[in-house]
Amino acid sequence: MKKIKLALVCGGRSAEREVSLMGAREILAALNYEKYDVRIYGIDSTGHWKKQESLEGIKRFSSFDQEEMIPSEIMRELQMDTDVVFPILHGPYGEDGRIQGFFETLGVRYVGCGILNSAILMDKEMGRKVMREAGIPVVSTVTVYKGNGVPEDIDFPAFVKPSSMGSSIGTSKVKNRTELLGALQLAFLYDDKALIEEFIDGREVECSVLNGKVSGVGEILPAHEFYDYEAKYYSAASKTLIPADLDPDIVQRIQDISAQAAELFGLDTLSRIDFFVRGEEIFLNEINTMPGFTTISMYAKLWQAMGMSYSEILDTLIELALRR
Repeated sequence: MKKIKLALVCGGRSAEREVSLMGAREILAALNYEKYDVRIYGIDSTGHWKKQESLEGIKRFSSFDQEEMIPSEIMRELQMDTDVVFPILHGPYGEDGRIQGFFETLGVRYVGCGILNSAILMDKEMGRKVMREAGIPVVSTVTVYKGNGVPEDIDFPAFVKPSSMGSSIGTSKVKNRTELLGALQLAFLYDDKALIEEFIDGREVECSVLNGKVSGVGEILPAHEFYDYEAKYYSAASKTLIPADLDPDIVQRIQDISAQAAELFGLDTLSRIDFFVRGEEIFLNEINTMPGFTTISMYAKLWQAMGMSYSEILDTLIELALRR
């Protein structure tokens, strides 16, 4: 059987590059090498592409040491010697439509969502505007632009986060105005637009979409006050509960809202949809168009709980990309 030529692209310019590398290692460990001829491309923090032999020696926040590839070499290999690209890239320059536009321009098939839905959903403010207009219950937010004034009528506690960033990077929980101003300074390190978000005193749950189908619901049990970056990726005390211990009616409503959101944005390949549940109330928090693939990431765990192996999940994603 002729092997599929798969290019795994990881790293990237965003502050989420470390999450990309952790996920890439898991993907490389799970791929069926009888089916795939795999090449690895690492994008360093300055945006240069560098071909990798493996990811085994890469440490936290480190860069790639190999010689950078010239643009014509990258384009030639992707166009002439690649069947499909798996861009395990998160945040700006990876999950926001830009890299997807590059692949579309080259005519290269790729795993994941397209340009428009990636761009809209990377920007939490824009994504919520579209969802609110469609009648999907979302978390209330106030938008603040860098250099502008800060509204006075903020209810505390609240969350502050960059509008276009993931993995809780630049996110703070604030309890007064002094903390709010400091949190905005942090958020503006990552984006010129920040969100002051209503605090929902509830449970954090997630649902996955794969090939137009919706998974069961899992719950996040964070080790810290909220599910920040360290709690997500470096705390053994953070747990996931699958399935979530919720009333079946609540689970069904979460799945129905997930299906509605997936249809609204055309998310027929993959996405992870995050919610808060407060009593009988359900709030859609955000949609990830390239969810994490680390050991603790919920996306694959939810499908594994439904009987799929990690390798089968990857096979399905690659098959969907090849049908484009």
